[in-house]
Amino acid sequence: MNIMIGRPSPTEAAPYYFTYINQVVGENPLATIESQLDESLVFFSTISEEKSKHRYGPDKWSIREVLNHVTDTERAFAFRALWFARGFDVPLPSYDQEIAAKGAAVMGVSTQDFASHAAFTRKYRLNFPLLADTGGAVGRAYGTLGGRGLVARLKTAAGLADRVTFVIGADGRIAHVIDHPDVARHAEEVLALL
Repeated sequence: MNIMIGRPSPTEAAPYYFTYINQVVGENPLATIESQLDESLVFFSTISEEKSKHRYGPDKWSIREVLNHVTDTERAFAFRALWFARGFDVPLPSYDQEIAAKGAAVMGVSTQDFASHAAFTRKYRLNFPLLADTGGAVGRAYGTLGGRGLVARLKTAAGLADRVTFVIGADGRIAHVIDHPDVARHAEEVLALL
């Protein structure tokens, strides 16, 4: 089955977006995207590994980071469409584009339940998802829950884990551990390690 979604009318998007929409030729955006795929693959295959990481300024993204951002954004929009289609009534998690540009993702894990996470996310306007580890399996696996001594055992009994940041490398292994994150500058601290 072939479904065609045409060009949006002026009432279907904010005027700002027509800066981009008006650059698409024709009435079938899907056909335009498909026609550009082969051309894009040929173009990107000519860029060397070294050149893909080059930045023309210290605060500018490399070609690789721009391409990561585009593909991550595509996934984020698909996720958002699914979120709205399913009618979830909690805030939609987002992501930090500087972290995403590095090809990374941020997730929080806590022993509290989903309702607690939703309230915490709203209160602090978090831009990353919190995962509920109500059984404590993740906390025990990473050593943030449990341990020796009376205080550790009491914290475990109460379901309280230590606040620790793990930076996981592309190979799936722990690359960095931040034992006592500085909440005020934590994002910068993590970005410096990526």
